[in-house]
Amino acid sequence: MIHVSRSVKLFLSPLFAIFLIANGFSPVAAQENSPAEEKAKAAAAPKTEATTKDARPAAGKTDKKDEKQEVVIPPPPTPQILQPYRVRVIVSFEADPMLPATMHSRTLSSLKDHLQAQYHQMWELDVKQGQETSWISDVQLKAFPHNWAPEDFLESEYDKIFLVTLSYQEKHYTALVREWDASSRTLGSLHSATISDRREFVATLGEGISEAFRPLAELEVVNDEKIEFLVRGGEFLPRNQDMQQFQVGDYLVPYLRYLNRKREVQKIQELPWTYMKVESVERSRISLSVTSAFGNPIAGKRRRVEIMAMRIRPHLDATEIMIYPRGEKQNPLVGYRCEVMDRFPSKDDPVDDRLKLETDRRGIVTVPVVEKSPLQFLYVHSGQALLAKVPFIPGYSPLLEVEVPDDTARLSVEGEVALLQSELIDIIATREVLMARTRVAAKAKRWDDVGKFLAQLQALPTQEQFVGRIDSLQVRAVQKAKIARDRVAEIRVKRLCDGISDAATKHLDPFRIAEFRREMNEDRQNSK
Repeated sequence: MIHVSRSVKLFLSPLFAIFLIANGFSPVAAQENSPAEEKAKAAAAPKTEATTKDARPAAGKTDKKDEKQEVVIPPPPTPQILQPYRVRVIVSFEADPMLPATMHSRTLSSLKDHLQAQYHQMWELDVKQGQETSWISDVQLKAFPHNWAPEDFLESEYDKIFLVTLSYQEKHYTALVREWDASSRTLGSLHSATISDRREFVATLGEGISEAFRPLAELEVVNDEKIEFLVRGGEFLPRNQDMQQFQVGDYLVPYLRYLNRKREVQKIQELPWTYMKVESVERSRISLSVTSAFGNPIAGKRRRVEIMAMRIRPHLDATEIMIYPRGEKQNPLVGYRCEVMDRFPSKDDPVDDRLKLETDRRGIVTVPVVEKSPLQFLYVHSGQALLAKVPFIPGYSPLLEVEVPDDTARLSVEGEVALLQSELIDIIATREVLMARTRVAAKAKRWDDVGKFLAQLQALPTQEQFVGRIDSLQVRAVQKAKIARDRVAEIRVKRLCDGISDAATKHLDPFRIAEFRREMNEDRQNSK
């Protein structure tokens, strides 16, 4: 049988091709069944299979490498306005026969249903009974300080923890409630209620928890025109509008949360004597106005700093304010004049209805709550100087502390200056009287009396002597203020001393006395 390769087939003449076809020979069949081709295919087949087997693990390795390099993008955080409060209520029952164990679980279950019906989706609620380490007494709850933050609270997942105590005393039950906030790490004010019937437990405890609840908001926009905050869980609207977190006229206190790169809280700083009033509410957005003892406490957003605010509502009848020098709490200011008013005085409105008080022997003044205007302003006076002017809300905190500059140096100078002013007036009046009597005696030609009056005039303190006394007083007082590092007292001392020094320089002019003596001598010579 004749075999024709592919290369030879290309050069076959048409006549020879016809001859081969006529004898039953097919070039195509010969090409397909070529032994050389079959050997080549047989040799190539195992090699290809092996190559395929070797390639599969490589491909598997590549897939694993790709899987390791794959970046998993975490889901975006839930917006502030859609984050419900994670709330835990811990109720501690006093060991008393009037509070049997059989009623504990029933009270807890009913209280949870009551609160869930009020706050609905706004709260993820858990109610439990105080056991062992979590049980507290009413005495402990009253004694806990404002910055109380136990480790188990800090490590918990809850945003709000309400501590509730229920006790029986003198034929009635007493309920106490305080709220611990994880964002500010502070304990709220104490809310108390008296219950006469067990059937009122749930309603009274629910009301106390609602009063102790301090909603949160975070800064969103701040500029010259407006300040806006976003309300935590603000899109979860309550069924009852009275249970809305913020209402127009409410007041908030701001604080700062400093975070590290991992968004962990490193420090929390409160902004003292700063209050924000709610001007408008639009679902989860509130607009505020700021009143502060400082210039601009909320400048704007900063990197890794959260500017938060918490609502406060007065619930006490009055607030005590303790006033003492800076760094000397053990030496309160006694008998200092204080004034309380609900607005700043002006020429058109001097605020005649201001409340005038004086600090007692403890350095404390008691300011009652004013229903029509929760925000008040405290003015602390020392003599003629104004030591402090701060805003505050009476009825929220039982005790506030005001640190003022140590005014001892200025106050002592003010007393000395008052004495020098009286002495200066006496000198000026005596001098004028002596000069008038000298002129009368000279006109009557009683020269012996003229000489006597001139001698008395010469004995009066001179301008140099009087100013020297003022300078000595100023040097001592300024040095004392510098040692205390009280720049304000130093400035006030200089202002007082400069005032009396200018008056002495003006009215004790030595040239006027010299001119008067020259005039009297001329009159005596002319009379001879």
